[in-house]
Amino acid sequence: MDTTQKHLEELFRLANPQVQTYLASNDLDGAVAILGKLHKLPVGSYLPLKNTIMLILLGAIVPAKAVESIENNCRISTDDAYAIAQDLEETIFQKV
Repeated sequence: MDTTQKHLEELFRLANPQVQTYLASNDLDGAVAILGKLHKLPVGSYLPLKNTIMLILLGAIVPAKAVESIENNCRISTDDAYAIAQDLEETIFQKV
């Protein structure tokens, strides 16, 4: 097992139970699909968006860097990344 995988497993273990439950469910896949369609993301951006959301939930990306991370990982504009981050805050992040 590589270092990154070990680090992610440790972050998951340390996450609150709501985050663990959310990430163990299929809810994130559905949310990414909805956000992708809503914001007209190319399908190739769905996995980077999912990974970015997961890393934010696990604390590997601090919330203050969410917009920048979404922008860079999904290769979208700052405005689009900000709009997605707002939707995440109002939906997923308030659930967990």
